[in-house]
Amino acid sequence: MPFFARWESDDCFVQIRIASRFIQQVACETLTGKSSALELLPEFKQRDPQLAAIARLLQCHQFGIMCP
Repeated sequence: MPFFARWESDDCFVQIRIASRFIQQVACETLTGKSSALELLPEFKQRDPQLAAIARLLQCHQFGIMCP
């Protein structure tokens, strides 16, 4: 099946990788030992304001820019 796409403008995204061991540790501390009750579900193209703010701060830090 052929696929064609055209963009009107540039797209900006940030890919963040978090070690599974860190997530398990946070889950254990947060869920008081019931870390198996935690499930992470991937969400494609979902905008989260808190994650966007963290990503902007990381970008500013990386490029040495003063963030608002």
